[in-house]
Amino acid sequence: MHKIHLIFPIFIFNIITGCVAPQNIKWSQVEGPTLNNSAVYGSYSAGCLDGAVSLAASSEHYQVMRITRKRYYGHPRLIHFLENFASKVYVSDFGSLLIGDLSQARGGPMPGGHASHQVGLDADIWFKRLPVNERNYMSLDDVESMSATSVISEDLSTINSSSWTEQNATVLKIASSFNEVERIFVNFVIKKQLCEKHKGETWLSKIRPWWGHNYHYHVRLACPEGSPGCKSQAVIAENDGCNETLDWWFSEEAQNELDKTVVKKIKVVDLPFQCDGLLKE
Repeated sequence: MHKIHLIFPIFIFNIITGCVAPQNIKWSQVEGPTLNNSAVYGSYSAGCLDGAVSLAASSEHYQVMRITRKRYYGHPRLIHFLENFASKVYVSDFGSLLIGDLSQARGGPMPGGHASHQVGLDADIWFKRLPVNERNYMSLDDVESMSATSVISEDLSTINSSSWTEQNATVLKIASSFNEVERIFVNFVIKKQLCEKHKGETWLSKIRPWWGHNYHYHVRLACPEGSPGCKSQAVIAENDGCNETLDWWFSEEAQNELDKTVVKKIKVVDLPFQCDGLLKE
């Protein structure tokens, strides 16, 4: 394991220490979604999901990984997006998507691994994809144990040329083309690579630099219609983001900010009042 403080995003402190807020366990133990109409309550990092839909474990175009974690639920808008996105990647001859965590059956905080993914509008998708003939032969053991592939070099400073190809950039561009996609989080080294090759292209505005995210990219949808309780994030700038805001991620100040964040105590987040009802239903 290399330079752990650089590899992992903010929420990794939960995993390293083994500390888990009790409320997170409650949400992870809920067996299934409610039968209500779909609605989002709260924010991406402090909320819950009513009337979730499960993503099918596999299709011709994708495979859900780590099925036993039961994090394959989302708002119908997210499920619809993933099906369409995977189909578009497939017909472009880029292989089958490997899909990681979405949300729990009723959203809410997870025991470990994510600060967000609480309202069914987030999805982790591996950079690694499989040729269709390989996906067809995946066993349950493969789904549970296959390793993702980092597209960042071992010293975490540059792109790994053996695992990153221009196809990765095209796939990110395809994801960005969907109107419902608001942000796509990638490692800041990846953002820099994209800026070097695609500076000035408008789709880069949705590609946002963040810590970690060297094995997968994180797609986030905007708040859906019909969910007035969903809290939106600030509107992103329409420029390509290949400017001083990207330079900051490589600065000492950024590293200090990460170092300070990962040693903070775990906080029990305040969820909207509607979430208490979903947990009891």
